[in-house]
Amino acid sequence: MRKNIIKAAVGVIVFVAALLLADLLMNQGNSNMTVEMGKASLPVVRIVYDGTTLNTMHGYTKQMEGQYLKDSVFWLGDDRTVRLQVEPFDASVKSMGFEVRSTDGQRLVEDTPIVDYAQNQDMLEADFTIKDLTDADTEYMLTVLLTLDDGRTARYYTRFIQGTDYHMQEMLSFALDFHRRTFDKEAAKEITRYLESNAEGDNTNYAHVNIHSSFAQITWGDLKIKKETEPEITVRDITSQFGVIELSYQVSMQDGREKDEYTVAERYRIRYGTQRMYLLDFERDMEVLFDPEQAEYGSNKISIGIADPDMELAECEGGNIFAFIQSGRLYSYNPSDNKVTTVFSFYDKENKDVRTMYPAHNIKILGIEETGNIRFMVYGYMNRGTYEGSVGAQVYYYNSMHNTIEEEVYIPYGKSYELLGKNMEQLSYVSNTNHLFLLLDGMLYDIDLVQKSYTEIVSGLTEGGYQVSKSSRMVVWQNEEDYNACTELTLMNLGSRTQSIIQAGAGEYIRPLGFIEEDLIYGVAYKKDLATDGFGGILFPMHTVRIRGESGNILKTYSEEGIYVVAAEIVANQINLRRVKREGANVGEEELDADTVSMNEIDVTAYSSDDYEMVKDDQIVNTESTDSGSNTLEVVATKEYEKILQIATKNSITEKSLKFLTPKIVAYEGGREIALESESALDYCYVYGPYGLDSIRQNESEAVLRADELFGMVYDKSGNYLFRKGTMQLRNQIMKIEAAQKTEERSSLAVCLDTMLLAEGVTKNSAYLLQHGGTVKSILEDNLEDARVLDLTGCSVDIVLYYVNQDIPVLASLDNNEAVLIVGFNELNTVLMDPSTGTIYKKGMNDSRAMFEQAGNRFVTYVRNP
Repeated sequence: MRKNIIKAAVGVIVFVAALLLADLLMNQGNSNMTVEMGKASLPVVRIVYDGTTLNTMHGYTKQMEGQYLKDSVFWLGDDRTVRLQVEPFDASVKSMGFEVRSTDGQRLVEDTPIVDYAQNQDMLEADFTIKDLTDADTEYMLTVLLTLDDGRTARYYTRFIQGTDYHMQEMLSFALDFHRRTFDKEAAKEITRYLESNAEGDNTNYAHVNIHSSFAQITWGDLKIKKETEPEITVRDITSQFGVIELSYQVSMQDGREKDEYTVAERYRIRYGTQRMYLLDFERDMEVLFDPEQAEYGSNKISIGIADPDMELAECEGGNIFAFIQSGRLYSYNPSDNKVTTVFSFYDKENKDVRTMYPAHNIKILGIEETGNIRFMVYGYMNRGTYEGSVGAQVYYYNSMHNTIEEEVYIPYGKSYELLGKNMEQLSYVSNTNHLFLLLDGMLYDIDLVQKSYTEIVSGLTEGGYQVSKSSRMVVWQNEEDYNACTELTLMNLGSRTQSIIQAGAGEYIRPLGFIEEDLIYGVAYKKDLATDGFGGILFPMHTVRIRGESGNILKTYSEEGIYVVAAEIVANQINLRRVKREGANVGEEELDADTVSMNEIDVTAYSSDDYEMVKDDQIVNTESTDSGSNTLEVVATKEYEKILQIATKNSITEKSLKFLTPKIVAYEGGREIALESESALDYCYVYGPYGLDSIRQNESEAVLRADELFGMVYDKSGNYLFRKGTMQLRNQIMKIEAAQKTEERSSLAVCLDTMLLAEGVTKNSAYLLQHGGTVKSILEDNLEDARVLDLTGCSVDIVLYYVNQDIPVLASLDNNEAVLIVGFNELNTVLMDPSTGTIYKKGMNDSRAMFEQAGNRFVTYVRNP
């Protein structure tokens, strides 16, 4: 009996020792310790404006490229005084200061310590006056610097504009009053005059409500809403007439004994009027803070609640284990252990304040193994932990057996979290050989997660010059810098890290068009068929479109005699082809009615070599079905909450035996940070809507069109405006431009160019330059210093009047191969300088629209760099 006990004890000791040895081997290279994520430790800073706190700023522990930080702005009053509120939490502030810089960050206007501050209960309050060194109606960057007792310096960024009264207080009061009334149906009757309730509003879902929703929907229907926090107020944009204000807060609803919590974001676009305020747009998003321990579980369902229906859901091969991302947290479900794990979150019950709840990051699932291990990436602003106060991408590996997460690499980023997010959405992929691939600012990187090193695969990727498959596993790019003169493509399988070359034939150019699943679509054009116009635009008519399978075989060839493809749009499993034929060619295709072509689509009327005309679109359809997965998202209607989101699971869930886990972080020695030091030379256009960054583009016309649609703005990489909707006067004329007439030696185009250059103090012979291969854009770019030339082909005349409002002429092409300058406007007319007649005259606005649309809306102008 005693021997058996001894044998059993020895067996247990050996077993435990084996587990410890295995764990040691699996974690060699680190200290084999686990820790909790570090608590948030940085203060937050707010602007106090006429008693209202606004523009909550979160601290950065590294100096950022401030021109990309567009979170907030405020109006600086005539006394130039700024009042700050600092909420230190547990931090101790040693000293304060501030900097004023130009919006590009290059020019330091002022650098001053803040000495006038005092404690007020749990807050520090500071007052300072900005020196009279700034220009009126010009934006500047304000950086507040806090030196903490632990030696760190935290930077807080916002913008300000100083000038005539911008009516900021009136707009703030309007937004806050509207907000408060939505919680009281009787008081809310006063806001009905601001609503535009119609069929555009979705009255079946509280996750998204807007100005078109019903009165009942905007006032929360029958929901038993309780406000948990007062709104954090952010002024996103401000002019003398318009303001964009965002309110963020939390609410709750009691569900039996449980309380469900939600985050809410309201956004207002307001126009100030002397008699009343005008609500131009209103949106409200509501998102449940999913709590796995009090969620509802059916036999094959997990109820998420009121949430974005586009929630990310991923599963392992076979579908047994899945993970999902909701409200900035990553969860997984493992049926073998019947466990729900909160894999990653910056906030929890013990760490829940304005810092940990700051929604300036996202998560991407990079891979799920059948064992339940998950590789994922957290990217954006780091709310707490090792990299608190920095922006970057952090790759983690979750070990399901040990219930730990371990950092594999951290990649810092010096621009905004919004820009990083747009980059990560383009391409981020991890191969089975532990290589991370990122497309960042036009450069494709290969990062070795084991060796902690990186290689730059290709740089200078331009819009349209590369394509990425939906899974991010396949990527293709052109091997020449000239987008319209490429003879070779490189196709790379990131999973196997192999490349293949696709070459055009003799006398041909090649262009990548996109992917369906992992199959590449590309087009081929004859060099001789390319058509150009005097503006420098190029039409790329492809005689053949091919679909190339992953293994290299050609799956389909699309070619039709006399028909050319000039653009392709891929939607799901269908390729829509925009097509042309040579003018007058009889190829049996029905011509496209010009009235059906929208302004921003390709127009072929202005190309001069061999003219083309549009014919009807065609489609290529992929008939292969795609696997939607074993676990799927469902939107279901309920009586109380209207539409809610739930997960339909492959495996049944036994709710009574569910286990809920939160992993700890594996501690390690040494650094795992990799700084990607390359800097892109590409000059992007950054398109912002009223509520934040919308897209990053290289095509200026597409950027301006998108900003106009959003009632937004376009910035260059220095933070200068390329376009801003809603800032025009009712009338303006550039008086320094005088009429000039064309001659036999000088065409109307040459006269317009000479006049534009002369307005900037430059004298050139544009006729000579045009005869020797110059284009409108190249001539202006070569001769206008400190200016960016914009080809705005496809924009409407109403859009380009923005530049005339800035005293910048716009060159416009007419359908008779003549050109005019737009030099002024009022409510009813444009003002044109016409070299054909040698006069400056007014033309009715509707007639102007029709004339320029007939010519293809071809405009070129410029912006001056400050």
